[in-house]
Amino acid sequence: VIEPKMLRFLLQKELRQSDVGNLGRVVLPKRASEAFLPNLASKEGILISMDDIDGLRIWNFKYRFRFISLFTMFFEMHSGIGLQSTT
Repeated sequence: VIEPKMLRFLLQKELRQSDVGNLGRVVLPKRASEAFLPNLASKEGILISMDDIDGLRIWNFKYRFRFISLFTMFFEMHSGIGLQSTT
């Protein structure tokens, strides 16, 4: 079990219809992503593992960014990579 005092709030995201569709992604706020998540050197992204709040599971995500146009960029976390149990 994870100690609550060891947790740190990183960002808040209100889920939208596109976040719960079949794409398996959540589009994150750009400012919060840049402030609290690792820097991305390439648009291919990186793998990130996060402990579930109960400490029994680890969620694996692919974190990447994508340019939509010259002025628009968004960050994604794809959750389809898997879930592993620590028990």
